[in-house]
Amino acid sequence: MILSEEERDVDMTEGEDIYQRGSVIHNSCGDVSDSLNMVMKRAGVNYASASAGIRAETGQQLGARIDFTGQVSNYKNTVAQVVDILGDEDTTADYLSKCIYSIGVGSNDYLNNYFMPKFYSTANQYLPDQYADALIEQYTQQLRVLFLFCIPSYVPNTYM
Repeated sequence: MILSEEERDVDMTEGEDIYQRGSVIHNSCGDVSDSLNMVMKRAGVNYASASAGIRAETGQQLGARIDFTGQVSNYKNTVAQVVDILGDEDTTADYLSKCIYSIGVGSNDYLNNYFMPKFYSTANQYLPDQYADALIEQYTQQLRVLFLFCIPSYVPNTYM
């Protein structure tokens, strides 16, 4: 559902869907301060980047995108902003513990990388099992960083 600018800026109450740039992001966090609600609703909480993947180069043939490491970095920046808004790390950790995280990554590393030898050399560098192992290793490192930044609940949704 694509919304007009006016529809995207509608004030919504806690627990409703957040609309950002034509995307629907479910606001699944608990009660928070009004200023944090405004930040979450105005800025959104969707770090997705079309065509991006676990690997930095994935999807580059399609243009600008933010790989998963960049998305993790953006999340870390958001956490720092939430700490500033709420005042301390304990309150922030409590707030974030009420959120649900869903991460879907990995398919583009095949579709927009491994299976595109015209643009990428990965298929020549790795056998299929080796490539899967390399992706799992990098993804594991990226998830470790996320878990260090207070993701107490997370729903894996990896297409590898």
